[in-house]
Amino acid sequence: MMWGYGNWSQSTWIPMMILMLAFLLIIIFTVVMLTRYVTPRSIFQDQPEYRNGPKQILRERFARGEIDEDEYLKRKAVLEKDK
Repeated sequence: MMWGYGNWSQSTWIPMMILMLAFLLIIIFTVVMLTRYVTPRSIFQDQPEYRNGPKQILRERFARGEIDEDEYLKRKAVLEKDK
């Protein structure tokens, strides 16, 4: 009979629980860091250069009244020509 194996005292299970939680945290941290390393950066941080491209800035300036319609159309044609 194995009477001694089922007798866990507090001095045994508390450190084992702490070690298991630390191990799980290390695994979670590793998975998160690998995911951040493998996936593109645009998922994790805003990139204003893509969100506010030149056409968007031109539309915003036209909407605010900083430029008139002729200036807007000229600059838009220049931007489309550069593609």
